[in-house]
Amino acid sequence: MKSSTILRDIRREQKMTICELADRSGLHRNTIQRVETGGGVSLLNYEAMLAVLGYEIEIMEMEK
Repeated sequence: MKSSTILRDIRREQKMTICELADRSGLHRNTIQRVETGGGVSLLNYEAMLAVLGYEIEIMEMEK
């Protein structure tokens, strides 16, 4: 599953609008829309959005 789909699903599950997520995360609503449509944003912006939704990113070493 794509990260853009995951973020959108979590936001919708919590019944939060794009504008609400933008306000709470301190990001512009266009940034939220760009993420949800598969566009690129910085990891820091993605972390800010997830933090508002009650999630965090865990970075793990890939199996070889």
